[in-house]
Amino acid sequence: MGLQAICRRTVACFDDYDLFVSPTMSLPLAMDDAGLPVGVQVIGRPAAEATLVRVSVKLEAAIPWIDRRPPVS
Repeated sequence: MGLQAICRRTVACFDDYDLFVSPTMSLPLAMDDAGLPVGVQVIGRPAAEATLVRVSVKLEAAIPWIDRRPPVS
């Protein structure tokens, strides 16, 4: 695969928020019926990283996930 193809595939994964330099944070939030993690992406205003960290800390405190692990086969 050439460099241009890799770049097209990579850029296709970015949200518009990433292209406009809005801070984003992805967190594991729950487990599905198969025991696999389901995440949430928190998006903030430009230069609002501190707000994202505060929201993420509250989400993690409300729904702790640190001890949960998906099944490994």
